[in-house]
Amino acid sequence: MSKPEEVKKPEREELRIGVFVCHCGLNIAGTVDIKQVVEYAKTIPDVVYVKETVTHVQTLADEIRKGIKENKLNRVIVAACSPRMHEPTFRRTVSEAGLNPFLLRWLTSENSVHGVILTLRKRRLSERKMLCAWPWLRRG
Repeated sequence: MSKPEEVKKPEREELRIGVFVCHCGLNIAGTVDIKQVVEYAKTIPDVVYVKETVTHVQTLADEIRKGIKENKLNRVIVAACSPRMHEPTFRRTVSEAGLNPFLLRWLTSENSVHGVILTLRKRRLSERKMLCAWPWLRRG
């Protein structure tokens, strides 16, 4: 009886996460310090690219495409308003750039932040920071 061949486990891909934080008009940018969220995202493990964007969909799609190609991103987080209208567009954008479209995570800023009163700014900012950090950070 011959010895079974040893099966090699595939090596884990190095995570290269890009975070795209959109202003989403005054409903988000008016209640959250976007610059602070951007700076925090830069400290998250495996995040290699962070981009602050304006609200124009085509601009964000172009930035995602460019970010994937220039920074060899293999995961994308979009922190923006409701995904209802734009998520299919950005999944298609990620796919066209060569990634599995399900490697896009959408942080729904509108649900997290819309209608926040000024006294809750710090709490909401912390929630948004936490939400930026959660995808793909758990290994196993």
